[in-house]
Parts: sequence; structure tokens; C-alpha cells
Amino acid sequence: MANYPGPSAVGVVKGTRYQFCMQSHEAYCSLVMEVATILNGSLGEFLYRFSTLHKRIFQMVQTQQMSYAHGQQEAMKDMFAFMRQAQQRQTQFPSSQPTQLGAPGAEIKPGGGTGRKRSFEEISNLPGFIKGIKTFGAAKDCPKLAGIDATKPRFCQYFDTGQSCTYGANCKRAHLCDIILADKSVCCAAHNRKGHVDALGIPLYT
Repeated sequence: MANYPGPSAVGVVKGTRYQFCMQSHEAYCSLVMEVATILNGSLGEFLYRFSTLHKRIFQMVQTQQMSYAHGQQEAMKDMFAFMRQAQQRQTQFPSSQPTQLGAPGAEIKPGGGTGRKRSFEEISNLPGFIKGIKTFGAAKDCPKLAGIDATKPRFCQYFDTGQSCTYGANCKRAHLCDIILADKSVCCAAHNRKGHVDALGIPLYT
């Protein structure tokens, strides 16, 4: 390791400033413990979550010119929110199936993969539910989306329901509105469902 002037915990490597502190270390340890508890011993899922976290940190450092400590703080904040949402869904819709949280930007099925049809009460309790709208959803490719960006033919369920997507701009799904309009086309504007309803109201379906 090269020698840098100043505090031992501050340095620049390939143009990126790394800065560590006890506060961020303790927060990171807390995140590790919480994620391990939520995943209930699923090592593969645990490793995937933290590889995603570190990719997100470096993305913030490189594209937003953050210090490593700041990027770590922001990425951990997103991950805390994502994991707690996943835990809340597992609590609301318990299943005997193993925990399958999916990737940020992918739809989590509250039924735990049992295939049963959810009741209206269950659906109305899901995050981002808005009565009266029809949506395309995130489970299949949308031709209109594919025409906009062939690499992102599906909607991000987290974005559209107003939740935190830990991938942000790097999400492999489209952060565009999946509300079906009165003419049966899909909105695909750069807002989520709530933003659509706030600005344009609920479509007048016939």
C-alpha cells in the first residue's frame, strides 16, 4: 500500500478518495447484522446483497464525486430501506417457502411463490397501491418500453410503487410509469404511479 500524507484513514487511489471513520464502520457492522438476521442464514443471498452494495458505493463515488465515506453512507441508507421493506412484506405475507427477496428493481411476490391468488385486501395493503388505476406491472416485457430502450423492457416495481430502488440509475428495469391510460396504451412517462395521479388524475376508463 502506498504511503499518503495526513491521517492514515484518508487516501487517494486511482483518483478516488477513500475516507473511513468509526461512525461509518459501526453503521456498516449494524447493516451486516441486520441483513444476516433478515436473510436467516442464506449465504448466497447475503453475498449478493453486499456485492450490490459495494457496486453502488463505487458508482456514487465515481459519478457523483462523493468521498468513499459519503457514498457508503448513502448506499447503506438505501440498502437499509430495501431490506426493511422486504422484511415487512415477509411479515405481512408469511410463507413456508425459503426467503427469496429478488433483486432491487425486480418484483417481489408477497405470496412467497405459492401461486395462490391474492385477495383484494392483500393487494390494497401493498406499498404504492392506488385504487382505481390499471397498471402494466413488472412481470412481463412491455413493447412500448422495448421501443424506448431495448435493454430495459420491464418496469421497476420499486420505482412505480414509490419505494427505494437500491440500483437507482443503474437499475436494469425502467424507472418509468406503468399506468395504463384510457386509450389502453401505457404511460411510460418519467414519474411513478403517485406522480401520475397527482399530476394527471386517474385515467377515465370505459
